[in-house]
Amino acid sequence: MGHRLALGVGVASALFTATIGLTAGQASAIPSILGNGGNVPGAPGLSCSGVTCTNNSDSAYLVSGTVTCKDDASYNFGTVSGRIDAHSTEDLQFQCAGATTPSGDINAMASLAP
Repeated sequence: MGHRLALGVGVASALFTATIGLTAGQASAIPSILGNGGNVPGAPGLSCSGVTCTNNSDSAYLVSGTVTCKDDASYNFGTVSGRIDAHSTEDLQFQCAGATTPSGDINAMASLAP
């Protein structure tokens, strides 16, 4: 019984370590859907860099999505959202876990604001 318990704990530890290693490696290489110079798909005139979006159109947009958050030691995922009025530049609101801050561009979708 003691050997089975030790084997089970060893396997669980190895799986946990592998999962943490894979998660950390993936977080730093998240693809952004903001291609073409930061343009948001389906939202003509709207572009974002980091958590700042510029709207050069006559329409207002609601933007929401995810962002990679980081501190000195870790990466995690956060959320971003905001309303970008016509012909304006706005910082999106973001939520990151703990003391982490947004890093890089957002993965966002936009829709016309009511």
